[in-house]
Amino acid sequence: MNIQLLTEIRDWLAAGAPEDQAHGFEFDMWRWLEVETTDTPQGWCGTACCIAGAALVFGDLPNITATVEGFAPGQPLVPFDYHTSDLAAELLDIDGLTAEKLFEPWHYFEDVPRNPTPSHAAEVLTRLIETGEVKW
Repeated sequence: MNIQLLTEIRDWLAAGAPEDQAHGFEFDMWRWLEVETTDTPQGWCGTACCIAGAALVFGDLPNITATVEGFAPGQPLVPFDYHTSDLAAELLDIDGLTAEKLFEPWHYFEDVPRNPTPSHAAEVLTRLIETGEVKW
């Protein structure tokens, strides 16, 4: 696990997920970010950021452009080279099942609210860092 990146994301969430620390993104587990690798950095585009998106925002990853797919009216659909969750799992150095439980908890845990709060997500990351397990 990439403890340094997980800790940075956890600390951001614990502070209430301030947008000024995340390139203007707000925390939102119900929206998805997709990424496309590019030859030159194009910056970030979009309005929301889940834990996977936060890994891309805070990760040391050059040449990535993020766009919101399907949830913002008028947003163009772009062919993507890589799915956000796969790339975030690589950055966080976690396996696929751990990533699914972390990024899409509704498929694994019955009592997860539709849109968890930043503090709830921070608690999940603390538990992951301490135990290696995702528990929402």
